[in-house]
Amino acid sequence: MFSLYDLDTLNSIHSFQISQNKIDSVSINAAGDWIGMASKEQGQLFVWEWQSETYVLKQQGHFFDLNTVAYSPDGNFLATGGDDGKVKLWTTKNCLCFATFSEHTGKVTALQFTPRKGNSVLSASLDGTVRAYDLVKYRNYRTMTTPKPAQFSCLAIEQSGDIVAAGSVEPYDIYLWSLRTGQLLEVLSSHQAPVSGLSFSPPTAKDDTGSRLASSSWDNTVKIWDIFGRQGLLETLQHSSEVV
Repeated sequence: MFSLYDLDTLNSIHSFQISQNKIDSVSINAAGDWIGMASKEQGQLFVWEWQSETYVLKQQGHFFDLNTVAYSPDGNFLATGGDDGKVKLWTTKNCLCFATFSEHTGKVTALQFTPRKGNSVLSASLDGTVRAYDLVKYRNYRTMTTPKPAQFSCLAIEQSGDIVAAGSVEPYDIYLWSLRTGQLLEVLSSHQAPVSGLSFSPPTAKDDTGSRLASSSWDNTVKIWDIFGRQGLLETLQHSSEVV
């Protein structure tokens, strides 16, 4: 089931069921009218326009389970990643897959388009690499790795589009690279279990760089990091169970 709620009243605005299988990943376009959903069990991608209650796209393009889906900033493209190690690009205009990247040798676990222009898409994988793909020439132009093998589970890109962060299942670290050079800048170590999610803060009047990074983990914590100010770990927020 998928449901939308009014934040003021908590009343259900829209609810529907797309199949008998679980919905594993959701992404909503900037206008808020199209909802991209991925089902691992079916290996399918759905795009639903909730106001008209119609399918915009319903495709099955991966050989194995589909793990992650992401919208481009302008809403014209979708990227999907699966257990087959492939990253696929789809156009929402005619619902077709127009590019496939097959460089990964392990499961693709996370996808992010670069902010603002969205002229690149980045993928993280259990194969220990984070890869950047050019959406003009359609090629893998940057591969980011670590000195010791790591299995990446999540991904985030800072608002300038240059600083890339990836969290690992093993070891329990967060890695920061420069997308421009591919150089590993820093390794953040504090979590005691796999890192499950990452998110950069948006720029504000006080902080025009968006230098705060939040990380969640199976160790029951969310941690707040200062990236550019070099203050390191700022705060640890305790939870009663794993943060996923």
